[in-house]
Amino acid sequence: MAEPTRPEFEILDSKGLEYHCWIYDVETTFMGKDYISTIIPFADPNDEEPSDKVKENALMFMRWHIDQLTVQWNEICLLDYKRVNDFNKDMLRLKACLTFCGKEITEADMIQKTLSTFPTSALILAN
Repeated sequence: MAEPTRPEFEILDSKGLEYHCWIYDVETTFMGKDYISTIIPFADPNDEEPSDKVKENALMFMRWHIDQLTVQWNEICLLDYKRVNDFNKDMLRLKACLTFCGKEITEADMIQKTLSTFPTSALILAN
């Protein structure tokens, strides 16, 4: 089985503390993939606008990174953490990142996610 590839740049933290490093990584990655014209406006008015193919490739590339967040959301599990606060912190971080990318996570989704990570025996006791 092929190992999933890592994102070319880290996920922007919800507080934006590493924004300057993140934007530099994104610009460098886009420059290497020839997508830079989609995010940096041209200084020279004679330059052409990026083609639709370049725009679509850049959009697919960004969407792939958003999908990485979705995978992380699906795999987060309360039992993997020693403290509930650590789980809650990571879940809120993922929620903020997904909201930033346009995927809204509701309180009901967060509650359902937490309950779904409990073992079956705990769910039987809870009912």
